[in-house]
Amino acid sequence: MLDPVGTRLPAVVDFGSMSSSANLRQTILGEPPLTPARALIPAAVLAALEGLFGLGFAVYAATDFHPDRAVVTVGTVVTMVVYAVALLAAARAVWRQRGWARAVVVAANLLHLPIAWSFVSGAGQGAEWGPVAAGVALGVVSIVVLVCMFWPSSIRAFANPNGPAGQH
Repeated sequence: MLDPVGTRLPAVVDFGSMSSSANLRQTILGEPPLTPARALIPAAVLAALEGLFGLGFAVYAATDFHPDRAVVTVGTVVTMVVYAVALLAAARAVWRQRGWARAVVVAANLLHLPIAWSFVSGAGQGAEWGPVAAGVALGVVSIVVLVCMFWPSSIRAFANPNGPAGQH
């Protein structure tokens, strides 16, 4: 029996044994079930934490308001809120293995590396240790996210044209 596209369908399909679209694809098309890449879990969680810290920084910038720097403060708050929301959306999409999210998370973490380095490089010039520690933390988190995003199982997960829910 062939469907309109020309795919061979089994004569009898037991719909009671199917619990998801992945099982449906496995039963009808003979595809193996899609399993999430384990390396994407820490990448998504850490990217979400970066987004939350971005929102936290926006709140901090809003509370540190000075009338003589109103335009700078508003610009910083709006920029950080947009950036943080985009990073949170990308982290959720990485969790769901959506292809568009990979570029967003990789680009954001590549941008975080020079920012982290600028915080760390101030250590030899009499800088306080708070920004240095923040720079080290940001650098380590960014490197871990980048390694997870380029892990072979992550690359395979994003290369699947069907995605976990038939989208990419």
